[in-house]
Amino acid sequence: MAERTWISGAVLISGLSAIIYVLATGEERLPKDRANGTYASPCCGVMVLQDGEMHVGNAIVPYSIEVDKVGAYVLPARFVGEGQGAFRLDGRVAPIKLRLDDVNRPTRVTLDSGHVATIIEM
Repeated sequence: MAERTWISGAVLISGLSAIIYVLATGEERLPKDRANGTYASPCCGVMVLQDGEMHVGNAIVPYSIEVDKVGAYVLPARFVGEGQGAFRLDGRVAPIKLRLDDVNRPTRVTLDSGHVATIIEM
């Protein structure tokens, strides 16, 4: 009986350790003001990033800025991508990473199909 309790305890500790490891080694978050500015794209118009709020059209979408092995990116709270002449927002589709060209002073955001929005005002 004591051996069974010891094995159960070891399994529980191993499982908790694995969960803590996954949570602790997540992608690094950067300050939300890192990419502040107004970005323009020929495909979609203007996007404003301001302290964790993305302004596209009449919508405001919260975002975070994170870093992975590829580099820095903006992660909106919902899908923001290219539409027909404007940005497309869709709460039913998983958000995608909008890649930044530089981790320290970004001047371009790469959109979902490869078009680039370039900073026009900081």
